[in-house]
Amino acid sequence: MDVIRNRRLLKELKAFKKNPPSNFKILHANNIHRWIVEMTCANNTIYQGEKYKLEVRFSESYPTEAPEVVFIKPAPINPHIYSNGHICISILSIEWTPALTTEALLVSILSMMSDCKKKKRPQGDEDYSRRAGPSPRGTKWDFHDGNV
Repeated sequence: MDVIRNRRLLKELKAFKKNPPSNFKILHANNIHRWIVEMTCANNTIYQGEKYKLEVRFSESYPTEAPEVVFIKPAPINPHIYSNGHICISILSIEWTPALTTEALLVSILSMMSDCKKKKRPQGDEDYSRRAGPSPRGTKWDFHDGNV
């Protein structure tokens, strides 16, 4: 499995560096299993021009399992992003498929933020952020609100 994962990650990293998606750049990927990516928010959104850093961690089960993606503090204020940087988006769990790429995942996060109409934290942010560990793995997300 390591050979498959490493081959896939090297291919994705090379493609990302050669032709990065709009609004993204890799800041650090010396370890192919952990990337630090900078995201510049889209124009004509409530986050216009704001920049955030994301940490992308690839487990031994990648690409069968989605990578862990968290915002490095300070996390943006968004109804789907907890103050500890955890992101509640279905593509990171129930909608992940090995056919998706890290690029597609990051673009989905940017799109989620671009669709947001009001900056606010998710309900229960303080409690969740206090009790959650550094990894969002194992969190049972409730994907019910597509109109934020």
